[in-house]
Amino acid sequence: MSERSAYRETLGFVAFGLGLFLTLSLISYDIADIRAPEVAPGAYHSFGGPLGALLAHRALSSIGIISAAWAGALLIWGLLVAFGYMLWPRNKLLVAFFLLTFVLAGLAQVALPGSLAVHLPRSWGGSVGGTVGAILIHHVGQVGAVIALCAAVLAVLILTGNFTLRAPDAPEAPPKAKL
Repeated sequence: MSERSAYRETLGFVAFGLGLFLTLSLISYDIADIRAPEVAPGAYHSFGGPLGALLAHRALSSIGIISAAWAGALLIWGLLVAFGYMLWPRNKLLVAFFLLTFVLAGLAQVALPGSLAVHLPRSWGGSVGGTVGAILIHHVGQVGAVIALCAAVLAVLILTGNFTLRAPDAPEAPPKAKL
């Protein structure tokens, strides 16, 4: 095994491990783990212990349920790197992922019902989604905010080259022979 291959596999399995850790911490998140002044060791609800509870709390506070996409992206990227399919994602894919994080956090804030009992530190979209959602609702209302954010999702995907609305180019016909 070459040194480069060992580096890739190690990096991949570390990323996969971080994704799995974040996934399990998000799944088992309990706000009581953060609010308690002194939680005894072993008394955490989070599968990740105190670090997992803190990491899940920060992720959910900032981007809400969209933090699950970050955990999933780490899992998938880690496996792709470990098995040699890629090392780093394309730049436009990374840009799209970061932009979609903000847009989808806002969409989660605006579109998901506030009446559901959720045990999130802030709201569906976290502080990012709350800010984006509040600004849009103030200017264009609830329905307008949903439409604007859905359009923003399409715009991000189109502008980063990850999606196109144009029909694929038809193959050129071979030139006809002259008689």
